[in-house]
Amino acid sequence: MPFVEAAEKALSGIKANDITELKSMKKLHDVGKIILDAVQILFMGPMVPITSKEFAIQKKSVMFIADSNEEYTGELFLGNLLGMLSDFGANDKDLINEETIELLAPYLEVGFRDDPERLVFSGDVAKGSSSALKGICEWASAMSAYHKASKIVKPKLRLLTQKAGELR
Repeated sequence: MPFVEAAEKALSGIKANDITELKSMKKLHDVGKIILDAVQILFMGPMVPITSKEFAIQKKSVMFIADSNEEYTGELFLGNLLGMLSDFGANDKDLINEETIELLAPYLEVGFRDDPERLVFSGDVAKGSSSALKGICEWASAMSAYHKASKIVKPKLRLLTQKAGELR
């Protein structure tokens, strides 16, 4: 599927040095906090209760859901983040459910206040902070797109398999 390929391409662009650079940041940029929260949602990990928070992204104010970086998502760096993303894409992407997509939607759709059509959650915005964040952002978007496409494709594949069996 093209979305799986997009996710794999996003991950292949992330080098170990990029992750090391992210880990070494004294303070993760706000766009990174939003991106890692999206990853936490895909991993079905814990998040802080929903409150609003003002973020500074590309020197612009963005009101959004408060991040879980200090409490939970900062821990993503304790393990092999790149390996975890790759493993999820290979083995767990089919565990994404509608609730996960519903929780992820605001992250993927948030726009800048002065230009609502321009998305905060985009590779171009993330790249300004870190090339690793660009890849992680694109990976998370591809996982969401994969789930949406698989809802259409999987039933057709099952039917194809069934009809092929009937033909034999």
